[in-house]
Amino acid sequence: MEAKSVFLDLDDQYWAAHCLQSIGKVFMAEGKNDEARISLEDARAKFQAVDSQLGGAQCLWLLGKLLSIEGEYDQARSLLEEARALSLTHGDQLCATQCLQELAILLRHEEKYDQAIPLLEEAKARFMASQSQFGIAQCLEQLGQIFYKQGKYDEAIELVEEAQAIYVGIGNPQGNSRCQGFLERIA
Repeated sequence: MEAKSVFLDLDDQYWAAHCLQSIGKVFMAEGKNDEARISLEDARAKFQAVDSQLGGAQCLWLLGKLLSIEGEYDQARSLLEEARALSLTHGDQLCATQCLQELAILLRHEEKYDQAIPLLEEAKARFMASQSQFGIAQCLEQLGQIFYKQGKYDEAIELVEEAQAIYVGIGNPQGNSRCQGFLERIA
């Protein structure tokens, strides 16, 4: 919060927007969705004021993710698609891939598995191309959950175990714990 004040005092809207975006991410991680939304919307407005399309796209991705978490799928889909288009237009492949992954997760929540699977597979391939182990693990974990819901238990276990191994390898205890919990529940 102090950094935000410093940048606002200096009238540096770009870095103030980055601070607001980071604060929004922290609020999301803490489950403070209303505060996250306010910070991310403020950040997006500041990015737009300084014509930073990439910063604005990242805020849209996070807002879409937040709305998806809250079950507001139609609004989330709209923001994620807009963020993905902006990201692709301006060359931010990582944000575009994160939007694709989040769209797939949204479809999984809607139980539209046949639509979610190709998006997750495409996101996984893109994460592999950029060597994002975390992104790969997330896609594998999501695919495993979908396959489990489809009754493909052996494939589900294999995918979640692969995701878990990546999480362990990159030192991500939350991902490891989620996978372990999933594997214990289905055993």
